[in-house]
Amino acid sequence: MPKKILFIPVKYFIPAALAVTAGISVYIYFSAFHVSYSKTHEARVENPVKIKRGTSGIPEISAKTPEDAYLALGYLHAKDRFNLMEYFRAAAGARSEKLVGEESRMIDRLSNAAGFSRKSQELVKLVHEPYLSYLTSYTEGINIYRERSGNWKISPVKWTPADVISVLLMKEWASAFLSNRELLFQIPESDRSRIIAEIIPEELQYHYRTGEEKNIEILRNLAEGVRKKIGRYCSGHAFLVPAEKTENENPFMALSLQDEISLYPAWYPVHIIIDGKKIKAITQAGLPFIYHGSSDVFTYFGFPLNLDTQEFYTLKTKKTGDAVQYQTPAGWKNFEAIRNPVYENDKTKQAIIWSTDYGIVLNDVAEDSDYRKNVVTIKFLLPGEDYISRLFDLPFAESTEAAAAMLKNTGSLPRTYLFFSDRGGYRVFCGRAIKPGKDRNVFKTAEIPPANNTVDLSAYSAAAKWPAIIGSECLDGLPADLAEQSLNPVAFERLKVIMEKDSNIGSDDIKAILGDRYSVWAERFLPLFIGILKNNPITSARLTRIYLQDWDLNMTSGDVSPTIFEMLLHKFMLETIGDNLKENANNAMASYHLLLPRFYELCRANASELFDDITTYNTETRDNVFDRAFLKTIRHYSRTISPVMENWKWGLVHKGNFKIPMIEKSLVASYFRKTEQKPFDGGVSTLYNGSMGQALEPVAETSLCCYFSRDGSSLLMNYSVSTDPGSRLYYGRFVQQDYISFDSIDEAFSTMIFPLKNK
Repeated sequence: MPKKILFIPVKYFIPAALAVTAGISVYIYFSAFHVSYSKTHEARVENPVKIKRGTSGIPEISAKTPEDAYLALGYLHAKDRFNLMEYFRAAAGARSEKLVGEESRMIDRLSNAAGFSRKSQELVKLVHEPYLSYLTSYTEGINIYRERSGNWKISPVKWTPADVISVLLMKEWASAFLSNRELLFQIPESDRSRIIAEIIPEELQYHYRTGEEKNIEILRNLAEGVRKKIGRYCSGHAFLVPAEKTENENPFMALSLQDEISLYPAWYPVHIIIDGKKIKAITQAGLPFIYHGSSDVFTYFGFPLNLDTQEFYTLKTKKTGDAVQYQTPAGWKNFEAIRNPVYENDKTKQAIIWSTDYGIVLNDVAEDSDYRKNVVTIKFLLPGEDYISRLFDLPFAESTEAAAAMLKNTGSLPRTYLFFSDRGGYRVFCGRAIKPGKDRNVFKTAEIPPANNTVDLSAYSAAAKWPAIIGSECLDGLPADLAEQSLNPVAFERLKVIMEKDSNIGSDDIKAILGDRYSVWAERFLPLFIGILKNNPITSARLTRIYLQDWDLNMTSGDVSPTIFEMLLHKFMLETIGDNLKENANNAMASYHLLLPRFYELCRANASELFDDITTYNTETRDNVFDRAFLKTIRHYSRTISPVMENWKWGLVHKGNFKIPMIEKSLVASYFRKTEQKPFDGGVSTLYNGSMGQALEPVAETSLCCYFSRDGSSLLMNYSVSTDPGSRLYYGRFVQQDYISFDSIDEAFSTMIFPLKNK
């Protein structure tokens, strides 16, 4: 009797096949990408190097020589943040579009125009020993991980010292670019008026001429791209609490760092022990430098200063035959063609960019190659070779005095440092900045000859005075024409008040200061808002008044009051200034927090013409505008969240996650790299910072807090050590919930790196 043949219907076969395929893919993915923290390697080290790691994921390097320590640091950075590092290298080398997609095309054009790769190759030739060996060892450590983990498939070119320098130059340039005051409030020259000056201070207004509208659009698009795709690489604040202000006469140094939400933080805490000397270090993945640290000799923190190091120009152009020329006071000149190396598929190509006596041309960066009438250019400063050597030497200086002396006449962009040891505290400035002029135009012109007006900041260093606070916006101690460039965030006022008021400060107080969610602007505006709401008879107004009256003014994710207050404040300001600023209103609102001091005074005085909408016939008052903003706020949340006000939690609107660059495109990889959005505390005026967009979505958040003292040190990370989904420490499944000790590292895992047997 013939055997029966079993037929499986197609409708069952396809789902089964897909399930099996998915299962195999998951197995292969995790088999290939599973991260082990207990390994043994051979490498070009002089002596065995030990890397131990605690359950929190923070590692400790024990090495005999600096070269061996930097090799281990490169290995660790790559092991935990390889995709982030590779993204930054590709962005600096003008090839990130191939890695992460077309949304990064503008950054590639920028890097090509700025010549980060070309300049890094020039700079690396000037780096002398032992610093070149340090850079080489660091990249060898990266390449060990790259080759032995299989990541060479997505990173076909080995890391070199020039790659590291190009990433450094790009990050320095991006932070300086985003600090340009010309990007904040750009007003058409024709709209300059007394009314606008009531809300935007004259010193913050920058004007543009008729015919420069396209150039303004180029700058705005570039600023948005740089903020999202590179960001400010060292933003935040730090402070010193001297012994006489503490409970046990034990001084504290505390640090708070902030990062754009659009890109994962590069900050990487690690203990580095070289020949028995330990540094508790805060480093950046992709760079071998210790930006903040504490040793037995001293503790220090450092930040770039938001001072001017770049200038924008509009140059008139004309076509002469087949060539386009630009106008200078000496006549018409040809553009200079600069060839920049671009690496692609293990080969070097030459990309041509156009330059002038007034800097590189930005039109091509924004995909606008129209040179018919004018072009926009940018002149900028970049750090020199001595900055690299200072970054290496600084953590190992023999004293705070030696460290401060080391920074004098450094060819860096503007920076500030806070040092502390048993011999006292020092606040140090270094680098060069452009002295501000009286010109309040976004773009300079060729008719005004470029002036060599840079100033060395190291002459203004001094002993740290109480309250000792540093940060990118803390310009106290500099000459008035430089200090007045400070945007003076109101959160720093809050920090000064807390520090001057408190005494007998202990570790719990330091944590409370670093985590302070108190909204200074809510404290000021709330009495006004509640007073206006009393005259509004609708039920939602009475309920809103109850929420605001009961609010403790802390911006916490589970509270309703911050949600109502922030949206109401946004809409109130936009309704007030929108008719006067017209199409520039939304751009102004991107930096609305800088307008709040003036806006508060206008609301309090209740007499400004700004409250009267110039587009309507009837005369409007402050309360009319407020009521309209209130109704729009209620309508917005009723539609987007719920008609029930108690559901309007701050964490529902102010939520997100730090974005990890997706350098692997498979569906399986994408699935396992997913991270859930999380609610963020804080706001634009809180010390635990949470700057936001117009929809209150987070734009930048506090990423890391730590403090150092003789009695101990602690650390809080608002992200995780690893961006690799094959790691137990991956951001998608492991986020530190509270402060952990940064004093010593327990040995949950260990890796050994031995010298090569056959050198």
